[in-house]
Amino acid sequence: MPSGKTAFLIFRDGRFGDVLMLSGAARRLKHLFPDCRVDLAVPGWVSGAVGREEGFDNVHTWDYAVGFWQRLRVLRRLRAARYTAVFVFEQANRKTRTGFLFGGKFLYSFTSKYAWLCTKTIPFEARAHETQNFARLLQTGAGDMAARGLLAQAELTAASEPNLPPLVVN
Repeated sequence: MPSGKTAFLIFRDGRFGDVLMLSGAARRLKHLFPDCRVDLAVPGWVSGAVGREEGFDNVHTWDYAVGFWQRLRVLRRLRAARYTAVFVFEQANRKTRTGFLFGGKFLYSFTSKYAWLCTKTIPFEARAHETQNFARLLQTGAGDMAARGLLAQAELTAASEPNLPPLVVN
């Protein structure tokens, strides 16, 4: 699965609705990085609900409830994919730590006690809708990657827009 092109992993440990909200995030990443691969890591019981039509190239199953050796096999497969960035769309400490173990070059998440593991974090705004928080996290990550020279100049403006529209599931 490793490839030379930019690859992102989105991690969400939620229910069906939580995961379906992420399709806008996949589309946004594909807009900013046209040739990128966007993968998703979700619980097994949700993995059948999403796929290419939502913008994801691969869907990986990540379950805390399975045995240690099963999680280790999945972890090795995800690390071998050599993701450019991992986006953890969770507020929980354990999820940020797990996102770090997935081994992306950059890690973007919401502020938690494991923020020191991340490239950048932003606070989760409780008064905003989750999709707005997702958009802010993507904007932060894209802006950071643009500053590091990973975005083409034409995409730099889109990545640094102060008010990206909310992510919408079509």
